[in-house]
Amino acid sequence: MNREASILLWIQNFFRKDRWTAFWKKITALCNFGWFWIAATLLCISLRQTRTAGVHAAVALGLSSFIANVILKPLVHRPRPYDAQEELISLLPPQKDLAFPSGHTCASFTCAFIYLWFFPFYIGIPMIILAALIAFSRIYLGVHYPSDVLAGILIALGTDLTVVRLVPALLMRLR
Repeated sequence: MNREASILLWIQNFFRKDRWTAFWKKITALCNFGWFWIAATLLCISLRQTRTAGVHAAVALGLSSFIANVILKPLVHRPRPYDAQEELISLLPPQKDLAFPSGHTCASFTCAFIYLWFFPFYIGIPMIILAALIAFSRIYLGVHYPSDVLAGILIALGTDLTVVRLVPALLMRLR
């Protein structure tokens, strides 16, 4: 058994508590189909004073989702932890896609990093905290290895750095 499975087993055996499970399920559900981050991005786009952040978030979210879900998941083809280790128990119904990277984490940090970049800390920091909670929920619930989550964060960071540099240049050319 690899180190990551050992971490998941430790969480499963010593950290999971019935009273916390409902909370972590609700946290992870915020990012099912990306709905929370899509809604936040659409809200930003609809308001003139936050439109720049919204456009950046939309472009970054589309790009990071493509990289994570269309390119990397099929390429790496990593099974979910509960499919690879029978001792590991998922607290969610079987997932329809592959594990690497975590799409929930990637989408969450993609938007949270953009909001941290464009908004004051009192908005950006809570978004980062929410993204971290969503990322941890994926491990707690037994549907991702820690490296799936880490990869999602790194993809988000790389995508955002690229988008923050490219979008202004593209907008200048369109004017």
